[in-house]
Amino acid sequence: MIPPTRSPGSTLAPTIASTRSPSTRSDTRAPASSPASGPARPPETDTPTLERLLTIDDVADMLQLSTRQVRRLTASGALSVVRIGKAVRVRPAALAALIGS
Repeated sequence: MIPPTRSPGSTLAPTIASTRSPSTRSDTRAPASSPASGPARPPETDTPTLERLLTIDDVADMLQLSTRQVRRLTASGALSVVRIGKAVRVRPAALAALIGS
């Protein structure tokens, strides 16, 4: 370590330049992105996106039916459902198939 310099009438204080070697400096800042490049996009993947599943109430509102009538359609097999635990959900494609038939 370099001994601190002392001038007459001053306190003993090392200077920052005398204690830091130039080879130990590392710049860890990330490069600045240019504003012209726009927002960063996630990489393209082949993973499917999840569609929003509909509840029985959602389907009943869309078809202007009672929830009981929608449950009868699911029980008869006219409307296919997805069961997640005790929850019953309807895929939008299944609803479109019911309407189209």
